[in-house]
Amino acid sequence: MSLREILASHPKECGGLGPPRTMIQAFTFNFQCQSCKGLPEVFLVHRIGSKIILSGRAPIEKVCVPRFIPKASGGYYSDAIVATQSGKTLAGLFFLRVLIEQFVYSAPDTAELLADQAIDRYMASLPVDFKDNFPSLKDVYSKLSKALHRAKADDALFRESIDDIERHFDARRVRRLPNWGTGQR
Repeated sequence: MSLREILASHPKECGGLGPPRTMIQAFTFNFQCQSCKGLPEVFLVHRIGSKIILSGRAPIEKVCVPRFIPKASGGYYSDAIVATQSGKTLAGLFFLRVLIEQFVYSAPDTAELLADQAIDRYMASLPVDFKDNFPSLKDVYSKLSKALHRAKADDALFRESIDDIERHFDARRVRRLPNWGTGQR
């Protein structure tokens, strides 16, 4: 639909880190589907010297959260996907860890526990054969915590963790385990 430069071209001093004068520009690109004429998509792009950087977009896509992910934690699942797809894998790992924490804290009498203690209580509530055959949220949480403490944005860990989280919650659904902390299904 349109292209607009939103930052007037001007030279910037780089403080000895690059060429003495580097061109900086910012553009918005607006696109609309010619078929459905739906809501336009807007992209913000920066050009610094010869480097082009995608800096933003609107609207941010909505991620369909699988039905078996607990509703109260679904927003963290969605935020993890969006963050990782936006190049912020470390933030994605953080959202996955928060998803696990908020799920285990959803049970009564867990508010005063440390996260590890709440996870241990949750894991102890699972049938033995479930723990033996499906991914452990405790193991996923531990791997995510280790990466976050080291500030290691690990794409492979993200993919492995999201797969394990999905398999864990889907197995809860298939096995018809009671909702954690409520005794309801």
